[in-house]
Amino acid sequence: MERRDPLSSWRACLPLVVSMMFLADAASAAVWQWGCMGRLGEDQIVFNRDRLVLISGKAPAGKLDDFVRSGDFPVDAKHPASPREAIATYQPDNGNDGLSATMTFSGDGTQKLTLTELSSKKIGHNGRLVAGCRDETIDRFRKSYRVERDQEPARTVTLVCMEYQLSTKGGRTCG
Repeated sequence: MERRDPLSSWRACLPLVVSMMFLADAASAAVWQWGCMGRLGEDQIVFNRDRLVLISGKAPAGKLDDFVRSGDFPVDAKHPASPREAIATYQPDNGNDGLSATMTFSGDGTQKLTLTELSSKKIGHNGRLVAGCRDETIDRFRKSYRVERDQEPARTVTLVCMEYQLSTKGGRTCG
């Protein structure tokens, strides 16, 4: 019976593992974020890829870019001096759908909120090359949604929305 060296298979795989480490450095993850904000009656509705928050009061809830790109909500611990209070917080049922025609969100217990797009108009587009190797695209929209929340009657809301994309290097060398 021939005796086999248990480390021989590891030694054979070592060049493959090392080459994969170098290739992993060459790839860079893409970024895709989106969100909307606007008035919902006497309050504000704000959402991004990670959550939807109903915020008390008519005053603007902040900057759309902050909600979309950094998840900076005025009711977070980051804003302890803010008098704004969250009326309700929901999580998206699918955070990978983007600004789709129908979006559903779930809150504590059995709370549900559904946004159904009624209309959409592109109001802005910016595109640029970042660091000589990544494409950055920002599209802005004015969208009208039907909001259905728990047992409340459906309401219509007009929101300003943003979709942010930052591509991978795509084989390009950053300068």
